[in-house]
Amino acid sequence: MRTELTDTTSSKIDRALLAARRAVGSPTMGLVLTLVVVTDEENAYDAVRAASEASREHPCRIIAVIKRTHRGPERRRRTRLDAELRVGSDAGSGEIVILRLHGELTTQAGSIVLPLLVPDAPVVAWWPADAPADPARDDLGALAQRR
Repeated sequence: MRTELTDTTSSKIDRALLAARRAVGSPTMGLVLTLVVVTDEENAYDAVRAASEASREHPCRIIAVIKRTHRGPERRRRTRLDAELRVGSDAGSGEIVILRLHGELTTQAGSIVLPLLVPDAPVVAWWPADAPADPARDDLGALAQRR
């Protein structure tokens, strides 16, 4: 099941995930970790595909964070969060949340992702390209126990 949310919030995403799990007949979670994938639009498809394949061995919630950069002053001012949710057969053995951050939200990724983490499960952060020099000091890297 795929759900797209435009100009949304983390709480709306969380509610939509619960509704999607119920719709596919799986209201409970058996996820062993949260995998946060930080990438750009160019590498997003391959990164999400690789993470989805890995989830077949270790069921997890994959949160792909794509920081969108726009050209021009008008586009930079537009702050928006878009999300695509995949649950059930569209998500391997877990759930996939693809977040596209626009405008000022690109600097606040940690506060967007924090409410979407699986409770009581370890968090792993992965940068398939362009990892920060010090991942532990990155706002998303600081959420993770493994980087």
